[in-house]
Amino acid sequence: MGAVRLAAIATALLFAAIAAYLAANSLPLRICPGEVPAAVDLRNAAQLEYGADRLPDDGGTLVTGCLAALAEEGVVVLASGTRQVAADAFLAATHIVIVESGQLLDGIDDLWPVLRQGPLPRSLHLIRGPSRTADLGVPSRLGAHGPLRVHVILVEPAYVECADPGDT
Repeated sequence: MGAVRLAAIATALLFAAIAAYLAANSLPLRICPGEVPAAVDLRNAAQLEYGADRLPDDGGTLVTGCLAALAEEGVVVLASGTRQVAADAFLAATHIVIVESGQLLDGIDDLWPVLRQGPLPRSLHLIRGPSRTADLGVPSRLGAHGPLRVHVILVEPAYVECADPGDT
């Protein structure tokens, strides 16, 4: 708990990888979908229970895609959109981010051309890991201003064989 986890898998193993991560962290197999890549239909995830379109009061698990991931900075970039409520990224207790291999950029300098390809989003969020806060003399606390857990799944359609999703 408390660190970003990264798993690289084939698209076909995505739902199993999400279920394995939730089970390994003793979390319910119920997800709230955000805006995900077009190739991903979370409603077809037999292993997972599809929740409402809004997060539950306890924060729940949010599954989203992203605009990009920046390797040099170690961040995922979320942009507000027609189906992506920016606040959800801060309200979820667990945030699972799906990154398609083509979205992986070297660094922030490579992000600006991507942003210029269309209208600018209302908001842009660079997420480096779980939210944490601490006052002087007080231990660091996770989840104060955002998720307790962030799990990034790098989806590589070209992968044919890969590790067991339970290893992610």
